[in-house]
Amino acid sequence: MADPTSIPATAKARTIAHMNKDHTTDLAHILEHFNGVSHFAAAANTRMVDIDLASITVVTGSEPNLATHVVPFDPPMAKWDDRRQRLIDMTMAARAALGVLTSEGEGEHGAGHGGAGGHGKVVVGGFYRPRGADWISFAGVSLYWVCLAAVQTGVAAEGTGLGAWLDWGFPYGAYGFRWIVEAILVPVLAIHLGEMFWLDRTRLSRYGVARGSAAWFLWLGSVFLEGVPAFTRFDGVVRGLEGKEK
Repeated sequence: MADPTSIPATAKARTIAHMNKDHTTDLAHILEHFNGVSHFAAAANTRMVDIDLASITVVTGSEPNLATHVVPFDPPMAKWDDRRQRLIDMTMAARAALGVLTSEGEGEHGAGHGGAGGHGKVVVGGFYRPRGADWISFAGVSLYWVCLAAVQTGVAAEGTGLGAWLDWGFPYGAYGFRWIVEAILVPVLAIHLGEMFWLDRTRLSRYGVARGSAAWFLWLGSVFLEGVPAFTRFDGVVRGLEGKEK
C-alpha cells in the first residue's frame, strides 16, 4: 500500500506548474494575507517553487532583489492528496480577508482550482481595451495632453505656423490658447490622478488586479486618459464574469 505522506516528484511538478500558470494572483493574495507581504511586493513576479506537507514556498521579485517566502499549512497536511483542498482553502481565506469580492454560489471547486463547472470569486485577470464611445473620451483627454505638449515645447507660440493659425481661428489667438491650456492643467491632473487612485482602491485591488502587473498599469493608464468610461467598462467586465459564475 502506497504511503499517503509520500510526495511523487511528477505530481509535485504538476502542482507547481499549475499554480504558476493559472494562479499567480492567488499566490500573491496568500502572501499578502498569511505572511503580511505588501500588495505590490506580493505581486512582483510571483511563483511557487516548492510544496510539501508542511508548507508552500513562493518567491517574488528577481535578482538581486529576489525574496523567498515560506507559507505554512496550519495544521500540516496528513497526506499529499490534501494539497488541492488546502490550496483552495488558503486562497478563499486570503480573498475574503483582502476584500476580493465573491459571486453567488461558490461550489466545491472554488478559487478557480476546479473544472469547467467550478464557481469561485470573481477576479479580473487582464485589461480590456476601450470600446465604442469610450474612444471619444480617450481622444478628448489625449488631445489635451497634445495641446499641453505643443504649449510647453513652443510649437504653439506666437510667430510659429500653429501660432499663426491660432491667431486667426482661436479666441485671443495663441496667447488665449496657451492661457487656457495652462490654466486647466492642475484641475485636469487632480481629477485624473484622483480617478486612478479611486479605480485602484475600489475596483482593481478588490477584484484581484495585482498592483505592478501589466494589467494594473494598463487600467490606470486607461482611466488617466478616459476618466469615467474606464470605470463603466471595468464594472461591465465584473458583471459579465459574475454572470458566468452563476
